[in-house]
Amino acid sequence: MKQLRHLPYLLAGIAFLGLSSHAFASPVGSASITNCAGGGFTTSATTVTWLPTASASTGCIDTGIGTSISYSGGTLGAGATGTIEDLPAGSPSTFMVLAGGLLDFSLTGFGTLSPTNGVCSTSVALTAGQSCVTSVGSDFLYTSDGATTSVTMTTLGLLTDSGNASNSPYTGVFTTQLNLSTANIAAIIDGGGSITSTYSAVLTTGTAATTIPEPATFSLLSTGLALLGIGRRRFGKR
Repeated sequence: MKQLRHLPYLLAGIAFLGLSSHAFASPVGSASITNCAGGGFTTSATTVTWLPTASASTGCIDTGIGTSISYSGGTLGAGATGTIEDLPAGSPSTFMVLAGGLLDFSLTGFGTLSPTNGVCSTSVALTAGQSCVTSVGSDFLYTSDGATTSVTMTTLGLLTDSGNASNSPYTGVFTTQLNLSTANIAAIIDGGGSITSTYSAVLTTGTAATTIPEPATFSLLSTGLALLGIGRRRFGKR
């Protein structure tokens, strides 16, 4: 009987430990990022502006079907709205924000690329299956699909849950498909023009980040275009 009197306290202690463990767990899961209504991005030789505008330096983002990130506030799912920082050259300490500011995705670097055909030419389009980068040392891959181009950007950073000060590394793969050849894209940007398109992204964090989507699966026009024409040394340009 004496042991039974202590049972409620024992159970309460176990429950408290379980709740404490959950409360301080690092964020884990994945998010599908989609355009807000009428959204996308516009890129020039020096900037990427995300649309629609949310503030002077940010654009709006939504989470799509398949989003599930566990964090201190519960589970982030589809239908959430957040912001993404516009990109002049550089890596912002705050890149994307979701869950009312509780989930902060910083940008610390970009995924390594293995281009097969050097730097994109402004006059000679690549044939289907070939790829190029916007400039020497750039981290953005352009893959020719013939008359169209797939563009991929992989971001690396840290996801911080400000609700409990925990964090997890994350990987983001941004993608789009453009109805332009690689030469068309290079010529527009080098000529001082800009390109507007929709995009999508997949963010993977925590233990789920061990499975990273293959770059060939996606296509994005992003800040690689901002480096086009900066320190360029094209191979085969004419």
